[in-house]
Amino acid sequence: MSWRDERCPVAYTCPDIDSVKSAISDAVDELEERDADAGVIGNLNDQLGTMEEIRDANSELRGWGSSLADQVEVEGSLRDECESLQEQLDRSEEKVEELTDQVDELTHLLAEEVTRPWTTSLKLHTSRCFSRLMLSIRSPLT
Repeated sequence: MSWRDERCPVAYTCPDIDSVKSAISDAVDELEERDADAGVIGNLNDQLGTMEEIRDANSELRGWGSSLADQVEVEGSLRDECESLQEQLDRSEEKVEELTDQVDELTHLLAEEVTRPWTTSLKLHTSRCFSRLMLSIRSPLT
């Protein structure tokens, strides 16, 4: 795999694996020239395959770590958004509470006004209406 996730704390290992494989191959070549034990050479050749397994495992591990890092970033973003929404909700609940208090106060004032016996202004208004009515009744007679 040729990509490198900048968030990864571990260096890319393929060059190191290539270096180890090259050293093993060189050792195998040297041993073959010296007619070394075939079992030792076979064992070293097996190690070349093991190095490829390590490369594949590192690649899978790197991909897994990158995927987890992506999830952490998304969860962090979602957490920030949730905190922002919670703040908005808290402000809205405070506003609802303020408005509820205002409605309660106005309801109380209205209840007081309705239950009062004829208020002065209402009495005055009624008196004026009655006077006008009386004047309009008398006017045609005079």
